[in-house]
Amino acid sequence: MSSFSDDELPLEISSSSAGPRPAQSLRTANERERVRLVAHSSATAPLEKERQVLLELIDTSSSSSFTAERVGLDRVAVLDVSGSMRRDGKLDKLKTAMKFVISKLGAKDRLSMVAFSGAAKKLCPLLTMTAERQDQLRGMVQSELLAGGSTNMKDGLETGLKVVASRRHRSGRVCCRDPRLYTFAFGADQDAKVLEAIAGNSHGGTFYDVKDGEDLSVHFSALLAGLLSVVVRDLKLTVWEQPGDSMIEKLHPGSYPKEPEDGGGSPVTVRFGDLYGHGNFSRCAGN
Repeated sequence: MSSFSDDELPLEISSSSAGPRPAQSLRTANERERVRLVAHSSATAPLEKERQVLLELIDTSSSSSFTAERVGLDRVAVLDVSGSMRRDGKLDKLKTAMKFVISKLGAKDRLSMVAFSGAAKKLCPLLTMTAERQDQLRGMVQSELLAGGSTNMKDGLETGLKVVASRRHRSGRVCCRDPRLYTFAFGADQDAKVLEAIAGNSHGGTFYDVKDGEDLSVHFSALLAGLLSVVVRDLKLTVWEQPGDSMIEKLHPGSYPKEPEDGGGSPVTVRFGDLYGHGNFSRCAGN
């Protein structure tokens, strides 16, 4: 499969005479204050026994403190247009939900769409969501999403990931190094286990099971509410031993990756990636 390197220049870069801003330039004091680290341990535990410490990352920002300075999102929608989407009005529901997503993204954000049935097709590169582009993509959703054929989910997913991996303009964009995959299943003939596994095997991904009669746009809305409220980007937590006072035997970071992999010795670094608002707290236990 050929690489895609046709992503549109983000608006904040094309309008700036200073050129692209490096991602590190967004590491302001304001951003550092958005997350607080709290340690929970038992002060009465005997020193000679194993003691556990719970480290909790808490979102301390208010919704207004970062809205004005949030960075742009890069998102790729991978859409099933196989023959099964003809039944029960599923294709119409998908079109309505995608038009909703397009209307909620702003000029800082970019969106690409990939449709798959027997094979995958990239409908458009990552485009900046200006009013003109929004109209263009809404028209594309209405005219080019046509149901028919088999279901080659693998080709659709690989094509979407290729769009992300081949971006030319990455600096200062919210799109994880290991992309988060959000999957949606609706209708009686969907493969929920496969879609759940796809989301679960990505770093921070989520699976949504849309029940009969539920509005797909409501689930998209809930997802966007978090994505459009990034608290801090590319967060890493490093825990180290203090000589003569403590020793790290094991760190339990849940599903988050850690270095070194075995968790023994010091220091140990846990990579949380991008953290979002609206109650997205992270915990990391160690002993």
